[in-house]
Amino acid sequence: MFKRREKRGLHRALWEWLYPKGGWARAYSYIKHRLRRLPGTPEEIARGVAIGVFTSFTPFYGLHFFVAWVLALVLRANVLASLLGTFFGNPLTYIPIGATALGFGHAFLGKRPESDLHLGLGEMFARAVTELGANIAAFFSQTPGD
Repeated sequence: MFKRREKRGLHRALWEWLYPKGGWARAYSYIKHRLRRLPGTPEEIARGVAIGVFTSFTPFYGLHFFVAWVLALVLRANVLASLLGTFFGNPLTYIPIGATALGFGHAFLGKRPESDLHLGLGEMFARAVTELGANIAAFFSQTPGD
């Protein structure tokens, strides 16, 4: 009943995924109208977006949606706005956010080794993920974290 009359090939499906059938202007218009119709007061929506952006700066990579959802429920914010706010952090911004957070953390703790000054952003991000894993393991065991 709801099948296509003519099946799309892989090439056509990929093209429609990259370029919407009605064009980008129509897709943008739809998103704009959808955002204007978010349920809730302006304060709840603003609180939701703020929670989403805040969550994108946390080191819980892969859990941003869940953390934003829980915080939005606890703080009585718009859940959909908080989930949309998490898109502030994306794969292009995770490396600078992670490197900046790692730099601030080392500066705050006063234990930034001089040997880290030559590392690139990617290496700093990889080291930050490793240190986060060690700190999470230390939370559940008796070993000290970094």
